[in-house]
Amino acid sequence: MGDMIRSLLSVFSGLLMLYSMLIFIRIVLTLFSSVHSGKLFIYVCRITDPYLFWFSRFKIFHVGNMDLSPIVAIVVLTIVNNVIGKIAETGTITIGFFLALLLSAVWQAVSYIFIFFILLVVLRLLAYLLSANIYSSFWRLIDFASRPLIYTINRILFRNRIVNYFFGLLSATLTLVLLYAIVYILVNRIAVPLLVLLPI
Repeated sequence: MGDMIRSLLSVFSGLLMLYSMLIFIRIVLTLFSSVHSGKLFIYVCRITDPYLFWFSRFKIFHVGNMDLSPIVAIVVLTIVNNVIGKIAETGTITIGFFLALLLSAVWQAVSYIFIFFILLVVLRLLAYLLSANIYSSFWRLIDFASRPLIYTINRILFRNRIVNYFFGLLSATLTLVLLYAIVYILVNRIAVPLLVLLPI
C-alpha cells in the first residue's frame, strides 16, 4: 500500500476521532438545559445529529426511557476508526484483529452501561447510608432508574426470600461490580489477546 494512501487513511482516522469527540460533546451538552439555545450547541447539533438520528431510529437501542443509540454510534465510529488506523499503520488487517476489535467495541458499549448502573446503585446506597432526602426529584429519578435492576438482581440472588433494603442495595452493588470485573477479565485479558494472535 502506497505512502500516500496510508497518509490519507491516517488523516481520515484523525477526522473520525474528532467527530467522535464532537458526538461526546453533544451528549454532554444535552445534560445541561441552559446551553440548548447557545451557538455552540446548535453548531454541534448540525454536525452530529444526522449521524446520531440514523441510529436513533432503531427501537432496539431504546431501553425504557433511555436512548442508548449515541453509545452505539460512538462504538461504530470507534470500530471504523480502529480498522482504518490499523490499515494505515500496517497496510493490512487480519480477521483475528477485526474480531478482537469488534469484541472490544461491544465490550466498550456494555461497560458504559455497566458503569452507569453501578453508579446509580452506588448513589442510591450512599443516599440510604447518609439518610438523604429521598423525596427530592433527583433521588426519585435515581430510584426510578435503579429500582428495576436492584429488584431483578435480588430476585435472582435470593429467589423468594425477603431481604431488607440495605442488604438488597449492598448485594446489588457487589454483584454488579463482581460481574463487571469477571466480564472485563474474560474479554480484555483472555478473549481479545487470543483473537489478535489468530494468523488469518
